[in-house]
Amino acid sequence: MLELSGAKFNFRFRVASGKAKVLSACAMVTLMCWALMSLAGCGSESSASSSSLDTDENRALLAQSGLIHDFVSSDTEQIITAPWIAIEHVQDEDAGDVWRIVGSSEQELSADALSNMSYLAVVTWGDITATYKSSAGNMTTGSSEYVEIAYYDVATGAGCGKERIKAKELPDSTTSTPHYTIEDSDVVSCIDARVSCGYGPSYSPDAYTIEDGALVGVNAEGLNEQSIVTIPEGVTQISSEALDNLARYHKMKLLRLPKSLTAIDGEIRIDDAGGFSYQDPVLAVYDDSNALQYAKDGGYVYGLRGTIEAYVPDGVEELDEVHYDYTVLKSYIYLHVPESVTAIRDGAIGADRIVVVSPDSYAQKAAKQYGHYWCLEGHLDEVFVPSGNTFFPSLYDDVLPGITKIHVPASVNTIRDEMDECMQAYKDGVTLYVEKGSFAEKYAKDNGIAYEIE
Repeated sequence: MLELSGAKFNFRFRVASGKAKVLSACAMVTLMCWALMSLAGCGSESSASSSSLDTDENRALLAQSGLIHDFVSSDTEQIITAPWIAIEHVQDEDAGDVWRIVGSSEQELSADALSNMSYLAVVTWGDITATYKSSAGNMTTGSSEYVEIAYYDVATGAGCGKERIKAKELPDSTTSTPHYTIEDSDVVSCIDARVSCGYGPSYSPDAYTIEDGALVGVNAEGLNEQSIVTIPEGVTQISSEALDNLARYHKMKLLRLPKSLTAIDGEIRIDDAGGFSYQDPVLAVYDDSNALQYAKDGGYVYGLRGTIEAYVPDGVEELDEVHYDYTVLKSYIYLHVPESVTAIRDGAIGADRIVVVSPDSYAQKAAKQYGHYWCLEGHLDEVFVPSGNTFFPSLYDDVLPGITKIHVPASVNTIRDEMDECMQAYKDGVTLYVEKGSFAEKYAKDNGIAYEIE
């Protein structure tokens, strides 16, 4: 018997010939276990398995196709569709660095087939190695492979999601040194499942059960412990059973709802389990969608997808961080707070967010009291910095181009380097309203920014 003595993650630059060697050992040992997780460099005795499409002729066609170019990272996830091709960067013993063809949705490859590809899957093999120690003190190393699949849109070159598949978990004890591998066929099966499921790579292909457009079940394990949950486009209804599944998924902070949604069979709430209080999710919805009306009617804090604006629905009286997690609103710069709100707990809005308020409302007074930037409804281009703030407002590339007026109090005496760079880039469209003799006045003069004394 062998017992686990240590473990390590390795990313591998593989050799494109031969097969992996498999070692075995057997001995009796006493229990001795510790784990160490770390990133390791390139190099492995393991070698790339051979795909039937990975021929010299097809590699030449791939090289000439223009599919291989600079890949662009992106947070935008897409539904993966056929036709697709999967490739791996390997070290060939004869040709040097090459792209190996792992598999494709097409049975045969040609110049025309490659020119019509919709998605490119870049595959990276790695393994987790574990040291096993026998009772006689002999050490052996076991391994279990994993594969990361990064998807790219051929038309734009933009990344559109990643997923990882793993072989088996390495055991704590075993009678022989384990070596678990992932074959090309496993990768192809994974991508086929991704294409068939109809949603992006953030979640396992079995995360959702969809029948005739209705979401009837949610497998929490398939959500990969993510706090942002996205219901796939094409779903028209969320059943009460699916809502029950979501209610028990306590990691959910923000729920993205699709344009296609027409019916939700109940409330989207998160259960209070074990005496702990769980926040309701923020909803991300499209303008003029059924989901938008659902959010308003249910009193959910919601953000409009594709914008930087979030809203507290009219009728809500209290804004409290216990009711929602403001940290998931980081992509929404503006937070509209209605006149119905008469209580806001400190910390419920978050830093560097602009509160959109009505004149003389409680929300306007609270923004000033808690030091939040604010503007009036209908005037998103004019931002006020409350007196007492010492930093110049952090209004970066995603919002500054739309702002024409910034009111800066005399208490401001510092500007962050990132904000300084943004002000230099967009200063022609901005006027600063400052107090005479203030830091803001001097900053405007020194940098050629329009200003007025108020």
